[in-house]
Amino acid sequence: MAWLHFVVFGLLLGWAGAVPIGPINLEIMRINLSKGLRFGMSFGLASCLADITYLAVFASGLVAILDFQSAIKTVAILGALVLCYFAFSTFKGLWKAKHEHNTQQEAAPLAKVSDQNGSLWRYGLAGYSLTMVNPFTVLFWVSISTQAATVSESAPSGIFWVGLGVLLGTTSWAAFLNIVLHLTRHKISQQWMNRLSFSGALLLVCFAAYTLI
Repeated sequence: MAWLHFVVFGLLLGWAGAVPIGPINLEIMRINLSKGLRFGMSFGLASCLADITYLAVFASGLVAILDFQSAIKTVAILGALVLCYFAFSTFKGLWKAKHEHNTQQEAAPLAKVSDQNGSLWRYGLAGYSLTMVNPFTVLFWVSISTQAATVSESAPSGIFWVGLGVLLGTTSWAAFLNIVLHLTRHKISQQWMNRLSFSGALLLVCFAAYTLI
């Protein structure tokens, strides 16, 4: 039953990395409330793949060949720029909604994205990309990199079960958050959606500034 131990360990890791409120959860909330369940799920589930990517990288020991401090600084700067971009997109969408006097359905907090031509894939790519350069995600996986490498060395198959647990943990949280938002979305007025989007964008800017301090 050693595999079950690894799965539970991975599950707890997945929840520990996914549940705390940060840039990723803020984006999931904002996208779900403004675009709908499909887009929120696309963003959230794709972000889970980034966690698996980091687990694989740290477990394989590839980080050992990198200039670690330089890599962390580079990711911090890149992550801050991406967070600012997402915040700017939100502000831009809110400004357009306000000044164009669209209907409630048209005045989405996010910049308009067509429901066709693979927009779900675009949101999925955005979720994966933002998570990969999110400094808080990087720091989380750095903090458990030793444990990941130890598991990989002591039990080659163990890292597979840990990865499965991580995937279960992160995807279950992304699905839970999106479903809760979907079920309560009708109770939130457009005005409050806009306020939540504006507040979320401000927090993204704050997260970006914090990573550069």
